[in-house]
Amino acid sequence: MEEVLQEVLSGGTPVADSFSSLFAEPMVTAGAPIRDSAGNVQGAVLVHRHLADLQEAEYTGLKILGSSLLLGLLLTALLAAALARHFIAPLYAMKDTAEAFRSGDYNARTGLAQDDELGLLAGSLDELGRRLGEAEAERSLLQRQRQEFLAAVSHELRTPLTVIKGTWELLQSGFVTEEGKLTDCRRRIEENLSMLERLVRDLLELTRLQSPGFEVQKEQLDLAEPFNEALRSARTLAEKKGVAIKANLPSPLPFTGDYGRLRQLLLVLLDNAVKFSPAGTAVEVEGELSGQDWQLQVTDHGPGIPPEDLPHIFDRFKKGGQDNAQGTGLGLAIAREIALRHGIELTCESRQGEGASFILKGKTA
Repeated sequence: MEEVLQEVLSGGTPVADSFSSLFAEPMVTAGAPIRDSAGNVQGAVLVHRHLADLQEAEYTGLKILGSSLLLGLLLTALLAAALARHFIAPLYAMKDTAEAFRSGDYNARTGLAQDDELGLLAGSLDELGRRLGEAEAERSLLQRQRQEFLAAVSHELRTPLTVIKGTWELLQSGFVTEEGKLTDCRRRIEENLSMLERLVRDLLELTRLQSPGFEVQKEQLDLAEPFNEALRSARTLAEKKGVAIKANLPSPLPFTGDYGRLRQLLLVLLDNAVKFSPAGTAVEVEGELSGQDWQLQVTDHGPGIPPEDLPHIFDRFKKGGQDNAQGTGLGLAIAREIALRHGIELTCESRQGEGASFILKGKTA
């Protein structure tokens, strides 16, 4: 300590190199000079510290370091778990959703709503599931419609074929010998053969129109011409039933379309209106042109269409009432397909007991 004191008085700030036993315990001594305003050394300050205190401080530091390391490891583990939950758990959720899609469950969803790349991926996966569900529903609908169509075709074909077969067997048996009954049998065979011919023709026509690869041959024409020709043909049918057809069509109506198909479109609507019109009434055809927009309305004064049937009148094999017993149930379906092919809107308005109105809307070209 004397050496330390001498060094301090000489202006130094020493620390003892060896442990002092002045206080009967190992000590560490450090010193610093006391200077006056002129910088001259006037005294010394000696600080003694038990070695045990330093060891305790070192031990405390080690404890703090160990605790810090453990806390750091714990925080790291918690952070790793949080990151795993944030990144890995969504991946597992998306994997489970993809597995559900593969097994046919398109209602499965990830349930993730994160504002990051994983959230975008989960959103895309959910959108894929929604579209797959829609596609599956559409496929099921088409499959059901196909089965219903085949069943309806089978039913429609079976009825006239059964009548023809039964009548032919009756003729072949020789039991019918009277000329009147023979004529009646031949008439029934002829009527049912005609029905079969119409049904097959309409089925082929509808199938062709609904085929994605089929294209109508369009040309520039005056829409009033095919419509007027349809009116002339329909008047011949209407006169036999005692129904008048009153028409008022604007002309010219420039349009781009298939002449024969457009004539067929209006003829189907007129034929339908005549069928359901009582004798002595009139079918009214009113046309209107406003700028590039035109509208044609075919109105009958028949029994009308029940509200529950109105949404289905353009379905295949949908027949209305006893007045259409000889129809194939395909006419309005064909008319709708022709209208769609020409960008024409075809709708129907009706009140039961007050007749029906079929409305065509389109644009001139």
